[in-house]
Amino acid sequence: MITMSALTVIGGVLPQASAAAQQWRQVSAGGWQTCAIRTDSTLWCWGTDGTVGDIDEQVWVPTQISSRTDWDSVVVGSDHACALTVLGTRFCWGSNQGGQLGLGNTTYRPAPVQAGSSDPVWLSLGAGGSATCGISNLHQLWCWGNGGFGQLGLGDMSSRVRPVQVGTRSDWASVDLGTVHTCALATDGTRYCWGANTEGELGLGTVDTDLHNVPESVPGEGTWRSLSVGDRHSCGILSNGRIYCWGQNSSGQLGSGNQTDNSTPTRITSNSHWTAVQTGGASTCGIYTDGTRYCWGDNRDGTLGLGDWNNRAKPIRLIDGWVWAQLTVGSGHACGIRDNGVLYCWGANFFGQVGNGNTTNRNRPTAVG
Repeated sequence: MITMSALTVIGGVLPQASAAAQQWRQVSAGGWQTCAIRTDSTLWCWGTDGTVGDIDEQVWVPTQISSRTDWDSVVVGSDHACALTVLGTRFCWGSNQGGQLGLGNTTYRPAPVQAGSSDPVWLSLGAGGSATCGISNLHQLWCWGNGGFGQLGLGDMSSRVRPVQVGTRSDWASVDLGTVHTCALATDGTRYCWGANTEGELGLGTVDTDLHNVPESVPGEGTWRSLSVGDRHSCGILSNGRIYCWGQNSSGQLGSGNQTDNSTPTRITSNSHWTAVQTGGASTCGIYTDGTRYCWGDNRDGTLGLGDWNNRAKPIRLIDGWVWAQLTVGSGHACGIRDNGVLYCWGANFFGQVGNGNTTNRNRPTAVG
């Protein structure tokens, strides 16, 4: 049961999508751009920073960036993107100054480029600031790109222009990256994090400038179901459905009711029925079991999609009668797909990343074509 004392509720009537709205299957919000896959397995992107056309080009509406019709998933980082086909083949494009495309060089690519024949078959990918990681079909963890903060987990601070296996384990389940830190789950639900820890974003119970360049875990945390890594904070859901967050909290993105950083995973509400959590720059959103959407943290650009511009330090529920199937949070904007397959975006729109044909910030969900 959702208790009103634990979660604030905001009502409102949201704009409805047209009957002809496109159907979408998956979406990923990055720095100033968004990419998504339609139900026909085509790939579309919009915004800027090189994931759509030239690096300084702005695209204000979804634009198909490949003629392929076998895309399975896409992830967007600060200024690059990678996507997988249904066969687990990897393509990457965008900025590449740190080698984050994993193509063996640092050359900018304006369109998806297929990785070489030595690339593993992939199950999933994660993209962050200038780094990328992936889980292979053998459940091995591989990372590449900028490693200046140890975020590649390879035991040093060096960058890599091709995927390099992290350790020798073959029991990795998922991985996600922030600007300078990374977290991953093993198949037994154990959490590992590495990279920068100046804000406590690794959730190790410490704040320091030490080298955390290999995966580190904290025994006794319980079994994690999912993790999401933001700029300098992280959140996760345990197997009992409870959300915990840790790291930087300058805008209330931990949902703890204050703006105090926390280096230890802290439960944010008394409810235990969360199905998803997504972190972005300094904002966080989650989905409850009934499909309702909650958001908290930085809202200066409307990133929370609550109809105003006020930051929130606790989860806020928007009563709109909608059931959300998926959410994603970027640096200053967010997107979600409803259970009817319609895609909505909101928040910062300086470069058209909301995908509604203009550059006006939106503080409520706006249908994407």
